[in-house]
Amino acid sequence: MTLTATTNKVAYAGNGSTTSFAVTFIYWEDTTVKVILSNDVTGVETVWTDGTQYTLSGGDGAVGTLTVDISPTDYTPASGETLTVKSNHPDTQTSSLPLGGAFPSTTVEDRFDKNVRLVQQVQEEIDRTIKFPESSATSGVSITDLTALNILRVDSAGTGIENVSLSDLALGIYRGDWAASTAYVVRDIIKDTSNSNIYLCLTGHTSSGAQPISGNTDVAKWALIVDAAAAAASAAAAAADVILTNADVVLTNADVVSTNADVVSTNADVVLTNADVVLTGNDVTSTNADVVSTNADVISAAASFDSFDDRYLGAKSADPTLDNDGSALIDGALFFRTDQAVMKVYDLSTTTWLRTTPSSTDQAHINTVSGISANVTTVSGISANVTTVAGISANVTSVAGNSSNINSVASNATNINTTATNIASVNNFADVYRIAAADPSTSLTEGDLVFRTDSDTMRVYNGSAWQDVAPIVSTNVFNNITDGSNVIVADSTTDTLTILGTGATTVTNTPGTDTVTISSTAGASVGLVLALG
Repeated sequence: MTLTATTNKVAYAGNGSTTSFAVTFIYWEDTTVKVILSNDVTGVETVWTDGTQYTLSGGDGAVGTLTVDISPTDYTPASGETLTVKSNHPDTQTSSLPLGGAFPSTTVEDRFDKNVRLVQQVQEEIDRTIKFPESSATSGVSITDLTALNILRVDSAGTGIENVSLSDLALGIYRGDWAASTAYVVRDIIKDTSNSNIYLCLTGHTSSGAQPISGNTDVAKWALIVDAAAAAASAAAAAADVILTNADVVLTNADVVSTNADVVSTNADVVLTNADVVLTGNDVTSTNADVVSTNADVISAAASFDSFDDRYLGAKSADPTLDNDGSALIDGALFFRTDQAVMKVYDLSTTTWLRTTPSSTDQAHINTVSGISANVTTVSGISANVTTVAGISANVTSVAGNSSNINSVASNATNINTTATNIASVNNFADVYRIAAADPSTSLTEGDLVFRTDSDTMRVYNGSAWQDVAPIVSTNVFNNITDGSNVIVADSTTDTLTILGTGATTVTNTPGTDTVTISSTAGASVGLVLALG
């Protein structure tokens, strides 16, 4: 058999359902196959064991099939997982050829095939290493022993790799806010919390005193690299001088004017590539009065824009896998999905883009409003009436306070309706019968009545004048009756009739006793006339 194919590894993306995978390369024993399950997000790899997570069929100088075990434990590769199957031939020689006899060509060819496969395995390992280009003259590169938390760099001779402490790097280390009684070394970077200035340590020392650094006894051991106040002022001035649009920056002749004396920069200040800035002779003209910039200004502006650019990726028609700089996505990154017209946010923990949605509580409220959309539409159609009610809210409140009276009126609705039906008669009664302290003089009709409150008498209008209403004889109610000389007094309470004569004679009839008493003052004459019928 010949071994012409170089393939010795195959990888499959899991989908949560596929359990059978082809082994596309030739192998001999099951033990010469290595199976690895890796997490696409974390990169964690798990080496599988034959007979536990999978079984193999085929091989013995041919390709085969890998079947994932699903019972009693289901090992089916899920979405976001990759199953890698690779050759894992041992680097040992176990074939022994006889000293004599027939030439064992099959055994020898089999041994050659396995050796070639071993070479292929080594080549696959080499292909995953860092290599110098074939034209490079570099050789014999060595590396020093590793040290915890150090980094690797090319040595000064350019022939080896050394590991060095971060403190030995020109870049420096940010140590956070300045603190007293703290050991600082050269190139340490700190922040003065009293004014937000940034300093670089020039001389190693243990800090003392207090902030601001500018007033500290160790001020000579620090170099100011960012003046926060100056940076803020420059930013404010730049904001007033420059107009930004979606196209990043639009400058006209009037915006910026500059001469050689205006801006002094070194290589360390600003590094620009062709892609960064394209200027023509008419694009930028600047004078001292228009733009004043320092290293800190440029660095601060660039850092701010880069931070924004990493967080908002703009409008895209598909979910991005990298940010606008080609770097890994950060947690909380945003972009507008144009084909779906939605905003999406990146969840680093699950490495997925999530559609921004309302909270469950807000969604419940939205669903409630959606369920009563007809009612909302109705209210919208009577918005003028609602506005009117709102304008008389005090009256509505007053009505609510009289709800018991309203309910009482409602319970007597029949009587009220009857009164309303006969309102003409009600109004007529009000005209016919009145109560007053004097005789009415208007709206008079014969037969009108009035009760005089000043005399407690009832009077009737005869068509031309008011007169007292007199009792009829049958009532036996009498007032004082005068015949010219005698007065007859009837007391309706006692039913005693008293006749007073001019001669001081009194005739009294007392009921119950059927007696008549005639009395007179001394010296007066009394006459008695009895009429018998």
